[in-house]
Amino acid sequence: MDPIESRLSPYLKSADESSTTPKSRTLKPSTDKEVLVVDTLPMAESNIDEIMPIEETGFDNPYSPYGICELLQDGKHFGLLAQNDNEEAVGYAIVEIRNNCLAIISLAVAEEHRGKMVGTQLVNMIVSLARIRCKKIVETVIRESNKEAQKFFVKQKFDLVKEAEKVYNIYPNEPACTYERYMPQTGFPEDIWKGRDLRPSLN
Repeated sequence: MDPIESRLSPYLKSADESSTTPKSRTLKPSTDKEVLVVDTLPMAESNIDEIMPIEETGFDNPYSPYGICELLQDGKHFGLLAQNDNEEAVGYAIVEIRNNCLAIISLAVAEEHRGKMVGTQLVNMIVSLARIRCKKIVETVIRESNKEAQKFFVKQKFDLVKEAEKVYNIYPNEPACTYERYMPQTGFPEDIWKGRDLRPSLN
C-alpha cells in the first residue's frame, strides 16, 4: 500500500466497517448542464505529475511538485484525486486534518472540465469524510479577489465567517476570506449548525 493511501485509509473505510462510508460515482444531479461523474480516490505521490498541469493552469502562484509532496508526507494532510472513466486526473484536492475540522488547502479542476460538477464531487467526498470522523467543520480560505471560488463554495453550503483577513504569505498585500461549512449532528438538519454564534456549543 502506498504510504499516502495508508495514512488516508482510516478515512476510506470499507463498506463492511461502516454503512456511511462515502461512495464515489453516485452523483445524481438535478440539472441539465453537462456533468462528468468521476471516481474520487486517495491521491498518492505518484499522482503528482498528473495533477501538475491542473495546478499550474488553476493558480497564478502554483505549488511546486516538491511543495505538494511535502504536504502529502507531513502526516497532517491528505489528497483526493478525481479521475474520469479513462483513469485520467481531471481534478484534485489537498486537505489538512485539524482537531475539529478538515481544511481544504487546495482544490482545482482541469480547465476543460470546469463547470461539470467535478469540484462539487470532490467537496462532497470531503464533507462525507468529515462526517465519518465526526469533524464539526469543513473550512477553506480564499483570496478576496477570487470571486469565482467564493461563489463556488457558497453553492456548496459554506458560509463566510471571516472577511478581509491577511493570511496568505504568498500574497502579503491581498486579504483573504474564510468560509466554513458546519456538519450536522445525526438526525438534525444541517441548518441548525449555521452561524458563528452556534460554534461554541459544538465543542
